[in-house]
Parts: sequence; structure tokens; C-alpha cells
Amino acid sequence: MLALFQEHGPVVFPDGQDKAVANPHSWNTKANVLYIESPLGVGFNIGKLDTISDQTVTDHNINFLLGW
Repeated sequence: MLALFQEHGPVVFPDGQDKAVANPHSWNTKANVLYIESPLGVGFNIGKLDTISDQTVTDHNINFLLGW
């Protein structure tokens, strides 16, 4: 959770403290991140596991991004 907050979010935990404080230099004030679990069947995504290849993963990802 520490990495999630400090590396991907707008807060930091100062050394020796257990409470988060706002990070005035947070990168996410100017950018966004979209996480895509890939290939199908890993992490929390679900679906029919057919033959997975580099090409099917590429096709799935490009179709998702075009639909997004």
C-alpha cells in the first residue's frame, strides 16, 4: 500500500510518520494512468482462456484501447 500511495498517488508518508500528507509535487496533477491486466486470465480479470499468443494479447489490448 505504501508504494501505491507514494508512487501512484498524491500523498507521501514523511520519514518516521504514519500519517499521509498531500504531496505538492505529485505527478498525477498533470497525468493519468490506466492499468490493463494482460494477458487474459491473470490478476483479477476473467474470460475464456483460449490459445494465448503475443498476437492475441496484442489484439485484445488494441481492441480495448480503441473501445476506451
